[in-house]
Amino acid sequence: MVINGQTLAGSDGDLLLEFSGTDYVQLRQGRVDERGTFMVDRSASPMAIDFVIVEGAAANMTQRGIVEIAGETLRLQLSGPGDAIRPRTTSGRVAIRC
Repeated sequence: MVINGQTLAGSDGDLLLEFSGTDYVQLRQGRVDERGTFMVDRSASPMAIDFVIVEGAAANMTQRGIVEIAGETLRLQLSGPGDAIRPRTTSGRVAIRC
């Protein structure tokens, strides 16, 4: 996973995000690493996404991002947990095939 153009330490393909309703769970190497809720603002361009982290190392923080969905590909650019600034560009983004 890439955050602000930087590869996240320990993200060697063993990172999984599961979404259900407005809840998400992040698993790293098969173990729950983080969980919380998320909100998407579809009226923004690109769409805005906020992860409200309730469990994990960044609990009680919000992680802001932008998301693009094209066909079966989801592109995600995130700020660091607790950062007040939302990314404005999609450079260094993560592309996920659904």
